[in-house]
Amino acid sequence: SGLAKKEAPAAAAAQQLAAAAVLHEWLLFLLNFVNVGASLLLPCCMVLWNKSTLLPASTLTMVSIVTCLKLWSYAHCNSTLRWQARKKAAADAAAAAAAAA
Repeated sequence: SGLAKKEAPAAAAAQQLAAAAVLHEWLLFLLNFVNVGASLLLPCCMVLWNKSTLLPASTLTMVSIVTCLKLWSYAHCNSTLRWQARKKAAADAAAAAAAAA
């Protein structure tokens, strides 16, 4: 009973941190989506608005596509690394709780 009372605030804090992590992940997803979209759309809009010639337009479009794909890959890798870190932390916490019991 005394041990359960001590663990209750820790469990509540863990749930609050998990909820904050989910909110943080959605915010990061939204910001990455805006960043990747802007890296592709802004150069293409510049080509259209300025009526640029073929060589500069194709070069800028190609560079913006490569940049977009690199940013998308970076966002996915970081998302996977954050997920694995959270999973490892949860497993470590569960192992520590099992060892303490």
